[in-house]
Amino acid sequence: MQPDLIAALNSKAHVLLRLQRFEEFIATSDRIKAIDPDNVEAAIILGHFHLLTGNFEAGWIGRKPA
Repeated sequence: MQPDLIAALNSKAHVLLRLQRFEEFIATSDRIKAIDPDNVEAAIILGHFHLLTGNFEAGWIGRKPA
């Protein structure tokens, strides 16, 4: 009913990542970014994706130094 509802898209991205359906995950992440470029939850899960797939540099972008 609301295809651009950010909360639903974030949940979908979480599920797709868990299922390792990476192409669909990336498409959903791109959609979230287009709707809400500053979405923190989407940025975190995208970081998890990069870490999971071995792209450590991209996975740690945005991390604040200790």
